[in-house]
Amino acid sequence: MSITAILLVAPGGCSYLEDTIGQLSAKTFTVKGCLQSAELDVPLNAVAIDACADLLYVRAQNARTPVAAADGIILQFTALEQLLQELEGGPVVLDVTSPRVTVTLFLNHTCPDSFASLEATAGTVTVTSLQTSTGGDLRLAATVTITDTKSGDLASPAVTIDIDASDSSYRPLRDYPVCP
Repeated sequence: MSITAILLVAPGGCSYLEDTIGQLSAKTFTVKGCLQSAELDVPLNAVAIDACADLLYVRAQNARTPVAAADGIILQFTALEQLLQELEGGPVVLDVTSPRVTVTLFLNHTCPDSFASLEATAGTVTVTSLQTSTGGDLRLAATVTITDTKSGDLASPAVTIDIDASDSSYRPLRDYPVCP
């Protein structure tokens, strides 16, 4: 008998902070079978940032637990080199309907039995500061419409995301590179 084990690691350097580095909030949020027009207020104090090829992955969540037991947000940016060049001229505003950024919300702690696929379908992400080196600087804000893309149901017309991981004391606990 042969046993094969596969080890999955989270991309990026992960850090858990005693203080929050951001906030995920909405006045009303609905997830079928879990939340019905409830207020959403998720302090973000764990962050992972990983630059891979010409992509950037950012995950911010509310706890130092596996993603499967946390609430938070994942942002994926394409054309990273272009974004870094544009940031030299000041803040960059990206529309979530463009292929340059995707925003996915996960509520695995709040709604553990939900299979909703919560994605931004409208809105913008404004990147103010970004340095992709380990422990790099990251400041962004967004206001987006979140939809359950499986059912087509509107989850919230206005979710705000604020992340400021620019404090010089922020450093990942460990780096998990995903690029060769």
